[in-house]
Amino acid sequence: MDKQDEPISHRDYCLLIDGSKHNRNLGCKKHDNAYGINGGGGASERKIADRRFYEHLKSNNDPVAPFAYAAVRLFGWFFFNYKQGVWRGQLSKRLFKGLL
Repeated sequence: MDKQDEPISHRDYCLLIDGSKHNRNLGCKKHDNAYGINGGGGASERKIADRRFYEHLKSNNDPVAPFAYAAVRLFGWFFFNYKQGVWRGQLSKRLFKGLL
């Protein structure tokens, strides 16, 4: 088992959904990492990260998978670490310095 695949019990990585169900917390952690710490990039990288998140939820028979996918596609730009362009960096961190 990869360190990133270890069960996470100490932190809830999911926003607005219960991370304790359907192995969501692991999917949310990987998605967060693809958006920021271990990822970022451009629009195509964000789309890949969102699709992988959806596939993770779907493979765990999570009924919120299509709704979570729609939410990250609509609002994920606010959190994604863009490597270039007008929104370079994570807009959420620029607006809420010290809180996130």
